[in-house]
Amino acid sequence: MLGIIGGTGLTKLPGLSVTHRQVIRTPYGEPAGPLAFGELDGHPVVFIARHGYGHTIPPHLVNYRANIWALQSQGVSHVASVATVGGILLSVAAAYAATRFNNIMDMLQLVFAFVNAPLFATFLLGMFWKRTTGHAAFWGLIGGTIAAAVHHGISLPVGGTAGVKGGYFALVHTYPSEMAQNFWTAIYAFSTALILTFVITVLTKKIKTDDELKGLVYSLTPKIRDTNIQWYQKPEFLAAIVGAIAIVLSIIFW
Repeated sequence: MLGIIGGTGLTKLPGLSVTHRQVIRTPYGEPAGPLAFGELDGHPVVFIARHGYGHTIPPHLVNYRANIWALQSQGVSHVASVATVGGILLSVAAAYAATRFNNIMDMLQLVFAFVNAPLFATFLLGMFWKRTTGHAAFWGLIGGTIAAAVHHGISLPVGGTAGVKGGYFALVHTYPSEMAQNFWTAIYAFSTALILTFVITVLTKKIKTDDELKGLVYSLTPKIRDTNIQWYQKPEFLAAIVGAIAIVLSIIFW
């Protein structure tokens, strides 16, 4: 009989007609969950989810011996295991790419320029302007990411070579540092996403009603006022202090 161990995201086997489930006790402790018995394309199959049916077991806590013992005890002679390797391969590739940077912050700022900057622009407009549409938000994100890729692809920091640090389209501008390049990449991404989201919103029809947007748009969300805190504990006062510190530091290190 065939036993199948489901990996990340596979807690149920498509096409498996389950006849019954059974909890198995093993000498090695509890397996990941009850065994699901059934048929797949006319063949008897026993299935178990490696990380539990609610995906509650992290990889380092999976009781592999108990899983295998449980399957074998029910007459399983062959085991097929499904594993997710795409994320691992991407992680390895990202690690190699990170070695091209002087420090991890330069790489993180580059990722933020591609991802966070356009995302922040779209969220900002959507949170404070109830007219913003879903189509505008989507294409604003796409446009902002493309703008970041174009700017990064035509610029390089001083001493950099074409590749992960930019310049893969052409060399139009050279920045004094990687941080400066990332900063301007984020500015172009943010501005493009903001403008596109605004323009496409004006050209498209609003679908959501005001009631559906409560809790998502600031102007439509009921405000809770806490009157029992001192003035120096209010978020507005703390935000003003942080803003002032940010301005002073920007002037000092400009």
